[in-house]
Amino acid sequence: MSKSYAVYEVVTGEIKQVIMTPFEKEVDAILLEGQSYKEIDPALVTDMDRQRFNGEGDIEFFTPSVDPELAQLEFINSRNKKLLASDWTQLPDAPVDKEAWAEYRQKLRNLPETADPLNIVWPVRP
Repeated sequence: MSKSYAVYEVVTGEIKQVIMTPFEKEVDAILLEGQSYKEIDPALVTDMDRQRFNGEGDIEFFTPSVDPELAQLEFINSRNKKLLASDWTQLPDAPVDKEAWAEYRQKLRNLPETADPLNIVWPVRP
C-alpha cells in the first residue's frame, strides 16, 4: 500500500515535493543534500510553494520572502516587454488610436516612479 511523503529542506522546513510510494527507500534515494522527508497525509499539503514544516513538525502556511531588488528588476523587465510589444502602434501607418496608445505607453514609462514592484497595477491596453 502506498504512503505519502513530503520531501523538505531541513533548515527552512519548506516542502519541495510530495511522493506517493509503497517503498520508503525510493524517497530516501532522491534526497538532495540538506533535505529530509516525513510521512504525511497528502490532503494537508495544498500549496507547496507556501507551506512548510514548523519547529514542532506540523505543516503551516507562510509568506515566501521576496528580494526587493529582484522584484524591481523583474518589474522593469515586464514593463520594457510591454513597451516593446506596443512599439508598432506608433508607426505612421499603424491602424490604431495613436493618442490612446501613446497615453498607455506613457503610463508604462511612469510606473517605475509610482509603482510598488510587489503590487503592480498595470495600465489597461487600449
